[in-house]
Amino acid sequence: GRFAFDGDWTVEDEYARAGDGAAIELAFRAKGVYLVLDGDGATRTGRVLIDGRTPAAVEAGADLGPGGTLEVTTPRLYCLLEVLY
Repeated sequence: GRFAFDGDWTVEDEYARAGDGAAIELAFRAKGVYLVLDGDGATRTGRVLIDGRTPAAVEAGADLGPGGTLEVTTPRLYCLLEVLY
């Protein structure tokens, strides 16, 4: 797959830090989509979409809430999507 940063990002050798309104666009064909995230000491929220729509219940990963919402609380691997292709 491919990915692209959109919005305000600080990109370093080992990590990328999102600014306000930042997004990641990912082109993929996979059974699952995972991302290591860290709220940097705070609870951060985001939203995951597939082609502009909220993931269906069968597509949502273990860490997605209603409406494709994601709450990042601790640094770890987050399961965003479990898409069956």
